[in-house]
Amino acid sequence: MTEGRKVQLLLNRHQALALSLLGLLVISLLGAGSISRIRSVPLTSADKAGARLDVNAATAAELRLVPGLGQSLSARLVQMRQSRGDFQSIDQLIDVRGIGPVKLEQMRPFVTAGGSK
Repeated sequence: MTEGRKVQLLLNRHQALALSLLGLLVISLLGAGSISRIRSVPLTSADKAGARLDVNAATAAELRLVPGLGQSLSARLVQMRQSRGDFQSIDQLIDVRGIGPVKLEQMRPFVTAGGSK
């Protein structure tokens, strides 16, 4: 193998590695964007069919899918449910620190409290 051929093979390996890393970066960025777009789709579609998320059975991760509920608020809701027991109605969610009248109305179409609306 000639010296020129060795240099060409070495460059090809570095180019292949660089392209692979670039491809992984693009895939991860596209994947992250897809996840954020998918995040609110299930509940919106389910709501049109009449399905709602039961706040008495949902995990904090599931509650984060509800518009207006982030990580902290979802965890706070689950913590209150565990300490006080199940919510008897959606209106009781106002007792969760961080859920006011506006947020409650924003959440209302997507949640239920054990079958109540």
